[in-house]
Amino acid sequence: MRPAPSDRPSLREVAAAARRVPSRWSLPERVIAITGVVLGLFYFGITDGVEGAAALGVGVSKPPAGVQNTVYLGVRLTADELHNRTVLADVEALHATVIVDGRTAQTSATALALVVRHGEDLANGGMGSHTALPWTRAANDCRRASAIIDHVAHIKPTEFVPGRGFNGFDQIYCRTGTYKAKLVLANLTFRVHHLPAHLRSRRIYLLDGRGGQPAAIETTLSNFEQRLDNAGYRSRPLRDLH
Repeated sequence: MRPAPSDRPSLREVAAAARRVPSRWSLPERVIAITGVVLGLFYFGITDGVEGAAALGVGVSKPPAGVQNTVYLGVRLTADELHNRTVLADVEALHATVIVDGRTAQTSATALALVVRHGEDLANGGMGSHTALPWTRAANDCRRASAIIDHVAHIKPTEFVPGRGFNGFDQIYCRTGTYKAKLVLANLTFRVHHLPAHLRSRRIYLLDGRGGQPAAIETTLSNFEQRLDNAGYRSRPLRDLH
């Protein structure tokens, strides 16, 4: 999985800018210009640099060594899907992780209580809203959403699965403070009625139920289970990742 293209300048472009600071500038002007370049290098490292490394598996959770014939499944559910007992039973039967965002958790206390009571794995899917500034997005997704889920479900989520790439701000906010969580990056994210053509052992799959209906996700989960059986695989929750 390769990181998405970015409109931000590359590391090479930022470094080249440092060499183009005119020597005729006064010392204060040169200090200001070089400081800007250094900050640009730092920003590149903590955003694009870390995101690219995460796409290669650096700093994110992985299957335990030696495990075979196993896939890891997370299912992101909407409020309607969470309140559907059949959907929850299907997720439980697959030993999958229930993923919710902060906004969904706020309206799903009863359903989340059932998830926790049944011992199902519950993961933080972020806040459920987009913020342009990466540090604000990381703070909201890692800490604010976790605090909401903890308040509603009375359990601290131990996996962070927002369904997007990670950067250095995610690493900072998710690995420090009260709500520490493992960062989980799926090998493949799919929607209802769009099953993977082939399942592969030791891969992490994320079913994103947003935009679907409970009946549609029931069918998708049933078909996924059939493909598991055909491949001779089993599915495990994301908490089993290391």
